[in-house]
Amino acid sequence: MILTFQFPEQQDFQFKMFRYPGGEVQVRLTELAVRYLKKLNPETDNIIVVARIQDGEIVSLAQLLDAIKSVTATDVQLILPYLPYGRADRRFVDGDSDGLAVYGRLLGMMAYDIVTLDAHSPKAVRNIRHLLDVSPRPIIEQVLQMIPGSTNILLPDKGAARYGFGDLSAEKQRDPATGKLSGFKVPPKEAFGADNILIIDDICDGGGTFIGIADALRASGNTLPLYLYVTHGIFSQGIGELLHRFEHIYTTDSFNNEPWNSNRLTRIPCALTIVSAIKNRSQNDIRRP
Repeated sequence: MILTFQFPEQQDFQFKMFRYPGGEVQVRLTELAVRYLKKLNPETDNIIVVARIQDGEIVSLAQLLDAIKSVTATDVQLILPYLPYGRADRRFVDGDSDGLAVYGRLLGMMAYDIVTLDAHSPKAVRNIRHLLDVSPRPIIEQVLQMIPGSTNILLPDKGAARYGFGDLSAEKQRDPATGKLSGFKVPPKEAFGADNILIIDDICDGGGTFIGIADALRASGNTLPLYLYVTHGIFSQGIGELLHRFEHIYTTDSFNNEPWNSNRLTRIPCALTIVSAIKNRSQNDIRRP
């Protein structure tokens, strides 16, 4: 038997959170959740906690895990579809914190087995104990089936080559201190022999990378329809400017961000890919250090 907790979606049904006047968070399991937990057999059953969390919610998540472990000895597996701090994987300038390393230490104290989808940085598996990093390749293959006609895949940088798709790559320059982008280089239009172009990457935050690549393609005379796939759609600046340039945007439901809706935005559930990878534990599906 597998008992699944959804954080924070199942608040009030599986657990309750309240805050003391001093600001401290308290998490308390509901009577129904406690009853189910006490029925589990630690030898044969498992508990999965799926958490779509942002920065300040890690303490609340830790409280939930502690509450669960206070009731049962059954192993708990923590699934973070989106891993925060993946881009803060170094000290960019003197005096910087190492965000991913700090976050990794916190996670390592919370759960024995941690699973994520398409971590931005390869350092994640070194900084977080027992982390399984699931490849989004099955989801990208699904997206390719959704796009009409033949498709060229364009990588926004050489780092995206880890997906194992295509050999066409763009180039960009980024100031490590500010994160600002400047200058995009794309392959000549003659390099694209298919009906469409699909750009694939792990994260879309403000969208500047993809807007810059799309504009560079058009400036080079490339008129092929453009499509975009990102595993984690944050879309902090909305999707309007992206939809001016892309026929359709594909992402997963890894990031807890529902406001951006359009008939040209498709969110693909990622649970099946994650669960399948956990079961198979294959080197193709799970990236290890």
